[in-house]
Amino acid sequence: MTVEACSVVPIGVLRTCWPDRWGVPRQAGLVPASWAVLELASHVPTDAIRGLEASSHVWLITWMHAVRGTRWTVRPPRLGGERLGVLATRGPHRPSRLGLSAVTLVEVDAPGRRLVLSGHDFADQTPVLDVKPYVPWADAIPGASTSWAPAPPAATPVRFSEAAEQAVAAQPALRALIAQTLAADPRQGSRDWSRVVVRVEAVDVVAIADGDTLLIERIVPWEARRDP
Repeated sequence: MTVEACSVVPIGVLRTCWPDRWGVPRQAGLVPASWAVLELASHVPTDAIRGLEASSHVWLITWMHAVRGTRWTVRPPRLGGERLGVLATRGPHRPSRLGLSAVTLVEVDAPGRRLVLSGHDFADQTPVLDVKPYVPWADAIPGASTSWAPAPPAATPVRFSEAAEQAVAAQPALRALIAQTLAADPRQGSRDWSRVVVRVEAVDVVAIADGDTLLIERIVPWEARRDP
């Protein structure tokens, strides 16, 4: 068998609420408050998204640009150290670095050449290779099973300190995004992470482990501020 090299040109790039990969949840749908904007590349005509507004959800095929190197076997955090082949998991260190996520389509802005999305798992500046509408009768398979993650993860309890509450008192949407990001547990299941720093939108969120709870100690601006 001959394997030929493939060349794929991105159709756009994502602007998202997570400036780097450390706060990104391990699956789409774990942080419903997350937002992303797919900005179409200049070579993509707006006719390409005609009719997409009738869909509530879409599949995105992405290039995981922040991942470095391939790992043929991995230890998924939820399996307690058990090693599996990377192709038997959703681990990011894949030979192709391709990502596949089903996300909520919030808005199709054809004049602005963009798609507004939520409930995703993308780091900022992720290239998008393709968009396909989610088809419930074909894509949702009753009785399907997996050996990797048979049940959704339990949310990690999150508390805000008084200082952290004050920092986001006037920004309920940001507070919800921060709470859901930490509840998805960026520690990746490792219990030796006593301190966590996650970048969300234009702030750094500093949290500490307090038993099974993550206590958000403070929320501070970071210097590379940008508008959501």
